Amino acid sequence: MNEIVRREKIKSFLRCGMTDEHFKEAGIHISAFPKFTMDLCRTLRDMEKEHSANCQSAPMDIHIVAVLA
Repeated sequence: MNEIVRREKIKSFLRCGMTDEHFKEAGIHISAFPKFTMDLCRTLRDMEKEHSANCQSAPMDIHIVAVLA
């Protein structure tokens, strides 16, 4: 019953009919999406951490000096 309701919601959202095969394939992709998103976010956080660490350890050749007028 729950799958039928879900299928009807998907059909109304897409405004078209779906075969059983298309519905199953869509379910596979939809269920994989959260994992893909979590992996993508984890990769982004790791890149931000790496970038932050690289910036902090970079040698500072530029010195800012205040000039009093």
